Amino acid sequence: MRAKEEIVRMMPGRIGEALQALSPEVWQEAEEIRMRQGQALYLRCGRTCWYVHPQGRVRKTAYGALMVTAGEIQSAVEKMAGYGRFAHIDELRQGYLTLPGGHRVGLSGRAVTEGAKVLDLRQVTGLVIRCAKEVKQCGATVFDQLWEEGELQSTLILSPPGWGKTTLLRDLVRRISNAGLETVVVDERREICPMGPDGRQMDLGIHTDVLEGCPKEKGIWMALRTLGPEVLAVDELAGAGELCAVQNAACCGVRLLCTCHGENLLELAHRTGFAAVLTEGIFRRMVVLGPGHLARVYDEGGRPITNEEERDGL
Repeated sequence: MRAKEEIVRMMPGRIGEALQALSPEVWQEAEEIRMRQGQALYLRCGRTCWYVHPQGRVRKTAYGALMVTAGEIQSAVEKMAGYGRFAHIDELRQGYLTLPGGHRVGLSGRAVTEGAKVLDLRQVTGLVIRCAKEVKQCGATVFDQLWEEGELQSTLILSPPGWGKTTLLRDLVRRISNAGLETVVVDERREICPMGPDGRQMDLGIHTDVLEGCPKEKGIWMALRTLGPEVLAVDELAGAGELCAVQNAACCGVRLLCTCHGENLLELAHRTGFAAVLTEGIFRRMVVLGPGHLARVYDEGGRPITNEEERDGL
């Protein structure tokens, strides 16, 4: 299992050994690995917590689990940064690192600041490792509902963190690309389609270009000017600049496939910047993810879209 190999090799000593010994079934379900200084090592599988014990045993109790030390966190961060913090300073300033394979690591610790600007993140005390997965069937039921009269509709995917937005985005990009639409993915954090020595490590389809490591706002403009996209895909849309770039892309006739954090459409409508985007009807389809990756699709007016199987009572 590739995710297991990519993550375990970044882990120090006994933590790496315990994670290596986890069963394939546990790795298949694991969504996050959490390490906090002085606390038990554990996995999140949906809403379930599994504490990791020696020899790769998992339990629902923290008693007897591996306790993470400050030295182990420091060792893991050094490996993740390739023993070169300066090369990853832009990521560290934003509180994350991205591992080969697209696994994103959130960091907590002491921020070094200058006024309102974050210069660095030091004395890291916690790591949240999100396991990137390629699930090629997860977009099957949603895909057909994103079209109207043979035309793909701009779509916004909405959910709280960790509920599968990026996984669904990845599969929808692959399906849209293989349907023949020229697609550009602006992958700022190298999560949607991480690049390895031999090229892409995940399948995004035959008509897809990727701008890796490029800030979303700039990447959208670059794609419009040079790559001729019919569809633009962006993960975790936020901020006035990114929203403005998306609005301008829509005015250029490009279809959009974006994700953002949020629990429901009402909440999103009250967020700064998004109210205008929703009012203008830029997104004709909105996919709201729930527990267990349950997806509900709505039109631009917030009305549920019903697929053919549901109409026929299947």
